[in-house]
Amino acid sequence: MPRARSRTDSSTSSRAVPLDGPIRALFFDFDDTLFDHTRSLVGGLRALRATDRRLSSVPFPRIVREYERLLDLIQPVGEGGPRTHPEARIARFRRLDAWLGGTGDFDTGERWSATYRAAYQSARRPVRGALPLLRSLHGAVTVGVVTNNHTTEQQEKIAALGLGRWIDFMVTSEEEGCLKPDPAIFRAALHRAGVAASESTMVGDSWRSDVLGAVSAGLGAVWLRRRGRRPAGFPTVRVIRSFTPVPTARRLLLERPRSRRPGGSSPTGASLT
Repeated sequence: MPRARSRTDSSTSSRAVPLDGPIRALFFDFDDTLFDHTRSLVGGLRALRATDRRLSSVPFPRIVREYERLLDLIQPVGEGGPRTHPEARIARFRRLDAWLGGTGDFDTGERWSATYRAAYQSARRPVRGALPLLRSLHGAVTVGVVTNNHTTEQQEKIAALGLGRWIDFMVTSEEEGCLKPDPAIFRAALHRAGVAASESTMVGDSWRSDVLGAVSAGLGAVWLRRRGRRPAGFPTVRVIRSFTPVPTARRLLLERPRSRRPGGSSPTGASLT
């Protein structure tokens, strides 16, 4: 996929074909919404576990939980932290080594990072139903990706999965200088799509980043509930468990929410479970 700003800066909204309903743009989170990040993470950790006796002696779910904790904790940042994705990944595996009683030295972190990364990439797949869903939406609404990640990292994944032709643009936290759930990143997506908040819906797996962020910016929201429960007080946020069957998911995503305010008195929206 070319640089995010190159495809549709001037033509996205004019190409979109309005539907009978009001939704003109759908924005998708990427990791664990369109791309099955968890599948790749598990594949990478399984490959790594097979190379070291200390890892194989620990129950695999514990390793997954600890690495997910480190993934949230150690991200590419500015001064005082890792500057790139490879540096952050090595730092995580040094911490994982120390968690297992090792020294957390650089060589171990670098070696484990390389093993994990190779297996992670070989396991990359779209979330089930994501590709046919995007195909079905193409030309009917503007489709954007709104992601908390670096642009080149996400562009490379999009290209590897063959999703680029079905996505009109991408907004990343790196380019915008803010992270979901900050309303500013959603406003940037609205600007790129050329639509009002009332004409758009955000779809994502993170309740805090995707759902609460979108609602705070005035967008509709659909929660792709891969795990966890819907918190109380949000009866009008629509919930889906899968993008299949595609016609059902497409219809649900394009329906107008009955209310855009959490905790309203409107009845709960349709749900695909």
